[in-house]
Amino acid sequence: MSESTLRRRLRSGQVNAHQVETPQGFKWWVDIDIDDTSDQVNGQVNAQVDDQVNIGPLEEKERTIRLLAEQVEAQRQQIRELHVLLQTAQAALPPPTEPEPERRRGFWSWLWGG
Repeated sequence: MSESTLRRRLRSGQVNAHQVETPQGFKWWVDIDIDDTSDQVNGQVNAQVDDQVNIGPLEEKERTIRLLAEQVEAQRQQIRELHVLLQTAQAALPPPTEPEPERRRGFWSWLWGG
């Protein structure tokens, strides 16, 4: 059941629910009548509730932090590999040569092409 469907049924009175105050704000607890639902539907509802409703903000943030930490570690490994490749490529280059000093021309010789 989607969130919008549940909200619509709450407004029409088809679903019973109550609001609970928490330190983070208010949560809605939906009363599910187990007698009226089959085991298969009940399992689907429980799965949806576990996946969507019961995941607290803290657990969701912890999951996001773990995901971001894994991404950071993967990027660090890529950077290490790139440093090795860069050092190998730099070692294969010939040593730099000293450039010839550029002869400085005056404004009038530059202007007249001399």
